[in-house]
Amino acid sequence: MSQYKVRPVYNILKKYKDADEYPLSINISVPGSKSITNRALLIAALAEGESNLYGLAKGDDVDAFISCLRDLGFSLTLDEKKKNVKVVGSGGRIPLKKASINVNSAGTAARFLTTLLALSDGEYHIDASEQMKKRPMGDLINALKPLGATFIFDEKENSLPYTIKGAGKVTAGEAVVDITKSSQFLSGLILAAPLLPDGFKVKMAGKHSLSYVDMSVELMKSFGLEPDYSEDCVTIKGGNYKGLDYNIEPDMSSAAYIYSMCPLLGVPASVKGVGESSIQSDFGFINALYQTGCEVDTEDGALTLYPPVDGEIKGVVIDMDDCPDQAMTMAVLACFANRPTMITGLSSLKYKESDRLNAIVTELTKRGIKTEHTEDSISVYPGVPEPGVVDTYEDHRMAMAFSLMGLRQDGIIIDNPECVNKTFPDYFEALDSLLDYIEKL
Repeated sequence: MSQYKVRPVYNILKKYKDADEYPLSINISVPGSKSITNRALLIAALAEGESNLYGLAKGDDVDAFISCLRDLGFSLTLDEKKKNVKVVGSGGRIPLKKASINVNSAGTAARFLTTLLALSDGEYHIDASEQMKKRPMGDLINALKPLGATFIFDEKENSLPYTIKGAGKVTAGEAVVDITKSSQFLSGLILAAPLLPDGFKVKMAGKHSLSYVDMSVELMKSFGLEPDYSEDCVTIKGGNYKGLDYNIEPDMSSAAYIYSMCPLLGVPASVKGVGESSIQSDFGFINALYQTGCEVDTEDGALTLYPPVDGEIKGVVIDMDDCPDQAMTMAVLACFANRPTMITGLSSLKYKESDRLNAIVTELTKRGIKTEHTEDSISVYPGVPEPGVVDTYEDHRMAMAFSLMGLRQDGIIIDNPECVNKTFPDYFEALDSLLDYIEKL
């Protein structure tokens, strides 16, 4: 495990505050969307015919998903240099009737493949990392058992690792799943539609943002299935996906860190390939940055942010229920705002790779920043962060979000920066290249 000391460059750029032109415009590439990639991989594997997925995401989560599909007998040909993969669809069946897979720390793989295997007619073992073993699975398992699936737990009830004996032909016409802890439970059930050829209805219990379910439904439509989608249920009429060529969007979760450099450093920022619309929920973070005072430009179809005209980041009251993964980023921006910021809609953060709400409060407090929080919200009061080491809790989003703090304040050190390998392995290399350029101005 290593550490990364962020180089503060704000004062270098501050010298250009009254210049007629910006000293630079940040333009950085990010990997493809992990959330889209893993959904598209599953759909393509179940489809009829071949699919070519272009602009594949990088990182441990996607590697784990691909490895699991291969271990289940699916045919995938990966071109890592071009970031493309060819998937030979299985026509709605799992090639191997018995296999062992390891989802590592990938929540999408854990939830989606648990559902897929539970609805099959085979027997499978799923292992996972220590981090993933701690993340919730019980509400998904409780939805799958009434359909006929059997689970044998290796260690702890309703937690990975476990053996699944598939339900075989599912005769029940509906399932009920509590999505309070994760909407991935619902996405897993509807994405596995080809294993339920007679149609199926999934009713929702509990409350959770459905933004990632929206993404799942849009991908299903792209590959030829048209679910009926309402506030409290999703109905699949039967049928299968059709293989096709599909371009994966740049990852908006990763792009959010690049766009956040705009108000922090006072220069324009854009991300290669990001345009004026997206099926990703974290695209909503652009609106959050707009509320802090940034200007949004979509000329020629490319999305560029410009810093607040008066140079001040505005403190806001904002509901981030649809993009909670960016709560850490907003909390860091709030340290440098002109008034306190209140972020709500954060009840799901405790179930992520770390207890993210507690992690935000702990790390900001260590840096001398005043916070107040409830189970669903955090208020951050502006201040000057004190130098020190930021614990990342093996959470990629904590590492990337808190690295932004170091662009304005000297002495910020990120512990275990390698955790970004989960979704954006080249993040710190890209950051170094940018900082090298700025230091030469």
